[in-house]
Amino acid sequence: MIKTANVLSKIEKEFLSMSEVEKKIGGYILRYPEKVVNLTMRTLSRETGVSEGSIVNFSNKLGFEGFTRLKIGIAQSLGSHEHYLFDDVEDGDSPKDAMKKMMDNAIASFRATFNAIHTNELQKAVDLMLGAKKQIVFYGVSTSAILASDACYRFMHLGLQCSAVTDGFMLPVSASMLDENCLAVAFSHTGRTDEIVDSMKIAKKQGAKTMCITSYSSGALAKMCDVSLIAVSKETTQVYSLPVASRMTHLLLMDTLCAYISAKQKDVMVEKRSIFNESMDRHYQRY
Repeated sequence: MIKTANVLSKIEKEFLSMSEVEKKIGGYILRYPEKVVNLTMRTLSRETGVSEGSIVNFSNKLGFEGFTRLKIGIAQSLGSHEHYLFDDVEDGDSPKDAMKKMMDNAIASFRATFNAIHTNELQKAVDLMLGAKKQIVFYGVSTSAILASDACYRFMHLGLQCSAVTDGFMLPVSASMLDENCLAVAFSHTGRTDEIVDSMKIAKKQGAKTMCITSYSSGALAKMCDVSLIAVSKETTQVYSLPVASRMTHLLLMDTLCAYISAKQKDVMVEKRSIFNESMDRHYQRY
């Protein structure tokens, strides 16, 4: 049985990984949690357009013995949970309207992720990064490539030995060169990108520790990694079909680790950072 206080956050966290039928039920619960507490299963079935059997299966999947138990869990979650809506940019919106919706979606994703993630998950991620004696390698392809490159730059700035690999053909080559003193960190929205998943399998086989930042809790990547940080984001259906809010939340998660490690390691890393700062000072003096 899962902790009842986390029921609504758990639905949000797993929403992107749900089937279409489960999304109908989960989406309705997240939008109208107070209403669902007082609904019969037959009424919820009619409201969502799914069978009563699907609602029972949904409840069981969350760890509850039937819909009645799920409703009790929802009721106990109401006082401690905030739900945030995600909106599509529509044809009639002005550019300013589009900006407002993108901003609101990012804020919603940030807050939902903050509520869903546990302190011990972040601490495990910190421990893995500081425990990598040889190097940390960041992996990302396509839209996640820039996230891997940015993370590499930021952690190198802290004095950690890092590299970023964003070429799909080089990913398995890099992974095959890792060992137990290395950490492989993968960025992937879906957690199903073949090049990323295959390379992380190789990294694990070589004995390296593995971590990922993804949006799908049930994706192959999240299931295999030693630590999986999940960005909560109900991505809306954009014309260009690319993740937006989740990409910014992936950055937030990595920036969180970076800021925390920087604060904890400021004395240890001061010498390395001073060398870097001297180099940057000489660079800017030329201009």
